[in-house]
Amino acid sequence: MVSWPDRKGAEILAQLPVGWLTAMAAFATSVPCFGMYCLLRTWRSTAIVGGVSVVFLLVMTASGYLGVVPYSARQMVIMYSFGLVGVTVGAIPAGRLFRDHAAGRHQNTTGEDFVFPARHGIFMLVTLSIASLLAFLLAT
Repeated sequence: MVSWPDRKGAEILAQLPVGWLTAMAAFATSVPCFGMYCLLRTWRSTAIVGGVSVVFLLVMTASGYLGVVPYSARQMVIMYSFGLVGVTVGAIPAGRLFRDHAAGRHQNTTGEDFVFPARHGIFMLVTLSIASLLAFLLAT
């Protein structure tokens, strides 16, 4: 029987069973995939986002396992999950802008008039920073 971790505070999420960490990573991977499908309604772009996300997860976990970074593989899974959800939440305000740009590409218009407002980039950086800080605090 799996027991709940007794430790409070330090490494609270890193003490979870591997099944829960796997579920957290699967959820974090499905969030941007769902967002991409809702945005563009194409399976190809959804598969690309999912594939790239899984590659990032494998690289981060392997670097933690091999000792390349000063964190364990469990901590890297937590940081991956929080970071990916932070980027996805940060991309929400720019969704309509991306959708309009993608529609223009399908109509063979040039993308030279595409301007990405700074406020969208700043919002994405702030949400990613907050999510990464939470992951660091809960994983270490």
